[in-house]
Amino acid sequence: MNTPLVAFAATEREEQRVPRPVSLLKLPYLRAWRVKKLHTQLDVAAKASVGISTIVRAEKGGDVGALTAEKLAQALDLTVEQLKNEKPA
Repeated sequence: MNTPLVAFAATEREEQRVPRPVSLLKLPYLRAWRVKKLHTQLDVAAKASVGISTIVRAEKGGDVGALTAEKLAQALDLTVEQLKNEKPA
């Protein structure tokens, strides 16, 4: 008899959850800028306080959150717009 009540309680909790808004971005020029500025993936990860797997994923074309993109841009003394749109000369 308790099983239906537990299942109902879990369903009710799931309905109350509101997904947080997330802006996902691609940073196609992250690697090019990192290499131009002579930084390793580990350097950028440490300076941005993100995991190295985040750098690897972003450089392979994966999405990153807006806050992570900002941290990466700051670590390279760039803007997010530059990482998204501007190939280094």
